[in-house]
Amino acid sequence: MPTTLLSFAQFFFTGFLLLDIYLNDYQQSPNKNYIWDIVSVISWVSVFAILYMAKSVEGFIVIPMFTAYCAAFKGIVSNRLFCHPLIYTIGGMCYTIYLYHYTLISAFGRFFIKIGIFNQLSIWQALLLSIIIMAPITIFICSFLFILIEKPCMKKRWYIQYLNMRNFKIIKP
Repeated sequence: MPTTLLSFAQFFFTGFLLLDIYLNDYQQSPNKNYIWDIVSVISWVSVFAILYMAKSVEGFIVIPMFTAYCAAFKGIVSNRLFCHPLIYTIGGMCYTIYLYHYTLISAFGRFFIKIGIFNQLSIWQALLLSIIIMAPITIFICSFLFILIEKPCMKKRWYIQYLNMRNFKIIKP
């Protein structure tokens, strides 16, 4: 199937199902237990295993993903992990990170290649070092861009305040 919105429909429907389950079942403060944490670990291992398998099984990734997120609602440790402010803040910045990560990695990666940091390293050492260097840089710059650009646009009717700052006359509805 060509790359269209329909080729990703299973992810959208899985998200809708998770939302429905959350609103109907889990929002009532479900009983949490450690069994769901074990389910969470098995599910996340399955997600990564499917990612490294053949393309023919890639469509089945929604099954362990669905189970992993259900376990995040009901597990003790996994729920604490996903409810940690650092995790959900970075999750909230995911669109900003998505938009700018490639440009940042490309720009800084070229700089690091020019100064020869990676010349004496194996490919795996260079990859690990680049992740250690680039992840904090990317998160830091994207955090700044998120606060500067995306967060103000999350406010209701932000454009009116922006235009009023530019001395445009806005008639409020």
